[in-house]
Amino acid sequence: MSETWNINSNCYAYAVNVKGCGAVCPGGVTRGVNDSDDEYAENLRDGVLSDGGDRVALSATQWPAIPASASGSRYLIVMIVGSNGFHFLRRERIRVVGTKKWKWKQGCQDNHYSRGYDNPYP
Repeated sequence: MSETWNINSNCYAYAVNVKGCGAVCPGGVTRGVNDSDDEYAENLRDGVLSDGGDRVALSATQWPAIPASASGSRYLIVMIVGSNGFHFLRRERIRVVGTKKWKWKQGCQDNHYSRGYDNPYP
């Protein structure tokens, strides 16, 4: 299932619900030539925390289980980092029937989001 979203927003912008900001990276981070995947992930994590200020909290550095979904105006997001870059997913806050799903947006070229994973690691 998908719905129209903003074509000028990437997965990070979608995960934190900020439309029209382009291909943004957390904290403006770019991957250094000599950065390991772990260093890149730490820099991205720090960028998310910096971007969000007191509106962001780190709940886990490893994925033990799906934490309880956020409520109110907060989102539960997951960041996946690898040698090819990063990807962000956002957990649905409200689900009418069944399990809440993870949703994502595939870069700036796509104007739809997708949903469907119960677990972000299928």
